[in-house]
Amino acid sequence: MVKKLEFYPLNLGSHPAVRSRLLRLFGHIGRADSSQDHSRALYASTTGLPKHWRRRHGQSRQTWLRTIENDLQPLNLGLATTERRARNRTAWQTLVETATSLMMMMMMMMMMISPV
Repeated sequence: MVKKLEFYPLNLGSHPAVRSRLLRLFGHIGRADSSQDHSRALYASTTGLPKHWRRRHGQSRQTWLRTIENDLQPLNLGLATTERRARNRTAWQTLVETATSLMMMMMMMMMMISPV
């Protein structure tokens, strides 16, 4: 029996601690053995979804991978590059710290700009 995969919309906070955890989880899955299902699913998602795949009507366009991609966009990194970098644990920890500090700086700038 083949089980159908379903993608659920994510409502993620913008707090840097939450984003840091998401990036660390991405690294954990990226370093997993390639024979494990979650590692194969991540590889398939980063290399591109099948051309015939469509999102169900009414589902959120924001997914976990899109959130990761948006977090790494200021560092000019894509998902495929990020997955390869996640295999080196120390380099990945440095990247997560850099991305988190960059998010903190952006939040602080937004707070200074926006009137209360």
